[in-house]
Amino acid sequence: MLMPAHLNCPPDTIIMIEHIMQFHITALDGTDDDAPERRRGAWQAHLDYVTERKAAGDFILGGSIIDDYGDHIGSSLFVEVVDRTELDRWLKNDPFSIHKVWQTFDIKMVEIPPFN
Repeated sequence: MLMPAHLNCPPDTIIMIEHIMQFHITALDGTDDDAPERRRGAWQAHLDYVTERKAAGDFILGGSIIDDYGDHIGSSLFVEVVDRTELDRWLKNDPFSIHKVWQTFDIKMVEIPPFN
């Protein structure tokens, strides 16, 4: 979605920028016996994907969710995209989704302040 933005421009100048939305995603792995193996098998492809997305500027931060026994049971991600449709596409293309590592999602819109 393009929105008018009044930046540091001459008076009466309007430029168009894309509105960016930020999301926090909690993606939980399956709990079946094969879930840990699916995670291990897709790990490198997932890491490559989020590294590419970080370079593209839409992956902010993320990491594994660890249970009390030290097992990886999900992921916590912060992503910045144009809209929810783009977020859904982003998640669908992640190898952890493709290989059915993640089974449930809790998605919240957030606002992360710019830290300098």
